[in-house]
Formats: sequence, C-alpha cells, structure tokens
Amino acid sequence: MKIICVFLYKSIKMKIISKYKDYYDYLTGIYGIDDKLILDRTEFYNSNIPIFDKKITFIICGLIIDGLFHDGKFYYGEILRTFVERRKSERRNNYHYKLLYFGADTNTVYIKTYGCKNSLAFSIKPIIDKSKFNENLDCPILIVDNLGDYELSGIRVSKFPILKDYNIQSILKPNDIYQMIYDFLSRSKDIVNNQTDKEKIIGKGFDYKHSFRNTK
Repeated sequence: MKIICVFLYKSIKMKIISKYKDYYDYLTGIYGIDDKLILDRTEFYNSNIPIFDKKITFIICGLIIDGLFHDGKFYYGEILRTFVERRKSERRNNYHYKLLYFGADTNTVYIKTYGCKNSLAFSIKPIIDKSKFNENLDCPILIVDNLGDYELSGIRVSKFPILKDYNIQSILKPNDIYQMIYDFLSRSKDIVNNQTDKEKIIGKGFDYKHSFRNTK
C-alpha cells in the first residue's frame, strides 16, 4: 500500500502562482511542479477577519463549507456542533446560543444569538454546490462575502481567501485540499497524463509486480 501511495503522489503536480503562502503550498516541493497545470492566485481576497460573531462560508472545489467565528476562533464541522451544544444554555457576553434540529436533518445546526430575531443555519458536513460557483468563476476556492467582487445567483463571493487565516486546516488537511484543487484544475483544463504505464497500473490499485508479469 505504501508503494501505491508514492506513485499516486508523484502524479499530483501543479504550479502555484501567488503573492502569499497558504498551508498546503509546501506540497509542491514534495509532489513536484507541472507548468501545464497552474493554480493562479494573483487575484485574491485580502482576509478580513471579523471582530464579532459571524458566519463564514467557503465554496471549495464544488463543496460548501460553513463555519462560525466566535471569540477569536473559527469552528467547523463536529467541533462547531460540540461548541454549540456546550453553550446552548449558557449566557456569556450577552450571547445566548440555542441548538435546534429541524426534521431529520441532524447535519444542520441553527444558531440564534441573544437579541437576534433570525437564526443562522450552519451545515456540519460539506454540501454539494449545485450552482457550480467554482466552475462558473473558474476558481477552486471562493469565500461568500457581502462585499464580494462577484455576484452569482444573488450571492456575492470573492476569489482565493487565505485559508490558513481562517483555520480551514482544522477540517481540510493539506493533502486533501491539494488533491481537491488538482482534480478541479485537471477537469477544467485539457491536461495530458504524463504517467508511465507502470504508474497508471499502480494508480488503478493493481499489483504491478504480480498481476502484470509472468511469475512462473
């Protein structure tokens, strides 16, 4: 299994053009650079970290990921669920958190803060972006923002937020986001597969040594 992983990683190559470093960039030094597959981040969103509680939403390679900024920290996924459950009956700094589940959808947390009429809905698990925001803007990483540079379907978004500033690494590991971006760029561009026959065979999960050689 370790040999299979090595060959798979060798095929995940791309070039990153950027004015900043993000938490997955170091992987180009491991997987290598492909001048034909370029992640161009020259147009990027200058991270505007909120001061007060705020819902943060990313659209990454076809997935919508919700998070909550509270007291200087970002919460996503199950960590967000735990945070809300622990504070649903507490009163801290004039905020009252309530946890509600609507119907059978236990993957959505509805948060209502003290003095706020409307609840905010947070998806615990990433959901599929049926509007295809990433494809429409040809950008694998977007952030939803009221002052966004682009408006699609009534939603304003901006390109390439600096993910490490939002602690996205707590929910998407470097290898995961790197693979997602690579797959997105490969689908959107006509990329020639430069793998050797041996790498292609191993990449499909076969044992090259025993399955494709006469061992009599």
